[in-house]
Amino acid sequence: MTEAEAIAKRIESFGAGRAFTAADFSDVAGRRNAANALGRLHAKGGIARAIRGVYYVPERSALMGTEVPASADEVVRAVARANKWIVAPSGDAALNALGLDTQVPAKLVYVSSGPYKRYEYGPYDIELRHRANRDLLDCSQITCTIVQPWAHMPALDTAAVEALAVFVIVGSFLAYMLYMQGVKDIGSVRASLIGTVEPVSATITSAVMLGTVFLPTDLIGFAMIIVMMFLTV
Repeated sequence: MTEAEAIAKRIESFGAGRAFTAADFSDVAGRRNAANALGRLHAKGGIARAIRGVYYVPERSALMGTEVPASADEVVRAVARANKWIVAPSGDAALNALGLDTQVPAKLVYVSSGPYKRYEYGPYDIELRHRANRDLLDCSQITCTIVQPWAHMPALDTAAVEALAVFVIVGSFLAYMLYMQGVKDIGSVRASLIGTVEPVSATITSAVMLGTVFLPTDLIGFAMIIVMMFLTV
């Protein structure tokens, strides 16, 4: 088996969405030969290039009918492996990785044991910020991801503390308590149906407080939710 065939076989075993560099094939080919083989595979359309030196096998979306690129985190991990750096998501990227924030930030910041680097990948601006090895070696990848968001907590003034208290007491504790009382009073089925009006109330709140503008189709959808609630309760 030639070096190119061994590389192609390993890429096939990676599966779609996995990012890799020539360094990932150092046990079957020299770095230059591996880089040349990856370049030829890319020219033939067998793999896609994320950034310089980093490739991946795109995943085909049956629903959208388009190719799904590798995640930005995969690209960062591939760069880190190639350079033997330790990396961990920081700030909003860490919150997203932990599922604490569903919005994917346009700028992804990672702390790294390597030098400062910046990459542009699709819609993302990826920034690797140097952090001393001792700050990264003392924890596992999972632990570092959990610790990083708390290391960048913003300073809260009185208004922010009051707003946080409202979210916790009214938005979580009081809302859940009232919902459970509603289940007790009218039953779980009716309570669940009434609960579907939550998107409408959230919409009204955003329109009043934030000035959000909605399309006619949005308003029709809101009306249908309300009508179905009254028809089924």
